[in-house]
Amino acid sequence: MMTNISTMWDRITGLLIIILMFVIPIRSEGQTSHAVGVTNFVFSPDTLEIHIGDTVVWTNTEGTHNVNGTQTEYPDNPESFGNELGTGWVFSHVFSLTGVYNYHCDNHKGSGMIGTITVVDEVTGWNSIERDPLWSMYPNPANDKLLVAANGTIHSIMIYNATGAKVFEYDNPGVERCEISLDEFSSGLYFVKVNIDHEGTQIRRLVKR
Repeated sequence: MMTNISTMWDRITGLLIIILMFVIPIRSEGQTSHAVGVTNFVFSPDTLEIHIGDTVVWTNTEGTHNVNGTQTEYPDNPESFGNELGTGWVFSHVFSLTGVYNYHCDNHKGSGMIGTITVVDEVTGWNSIERDPLWSMYPNPANDKLLVAANGTIHSIMIYNATGAKVFEYDNPGVERCEISLDEFSSGLYFVKVNIDHEGTQIRRLVKR
């Protein structure tokens, strides 16, 4: 009976965490749309730094061009995006994964018509364990493992899936850095809750590829 109550409480806690993460705005300005002009031989601007969930809108006002950010051309892009060659078009893409994206115009790549977009996680910062004063995780999105690094002693780490179920718990590791295997995690969205001794608890979103 006690086990059932504990499991139910864990599920309720997980659901509350998810609700709070989505209801409480992370950035007051919300998701943002970024405009890129497309003319002969130029993307303007040709470099952008944006947040997860932001939209980039390319508007072609001169010449025959396209946006080619496919993983066929750029295998290191976290995901593919792009459109067909043409004139007078408007193309948009919502970026949902952190990382650096490269793209070009097929007609004018040799003329230097290329662009770069860096997508930053609005919760953890740009995939860096040094930027957050309390704790951070790297990488995000993650594949097979996750590094949690704290500015202090880690008291506990808990991970919840998108339904609010607790899928991982690590009590009292007593370290400042901890590596977690994600081999048994399915691809999707998770919430990582870390408690730091004498500092408090913070929650971050994690994407498992």
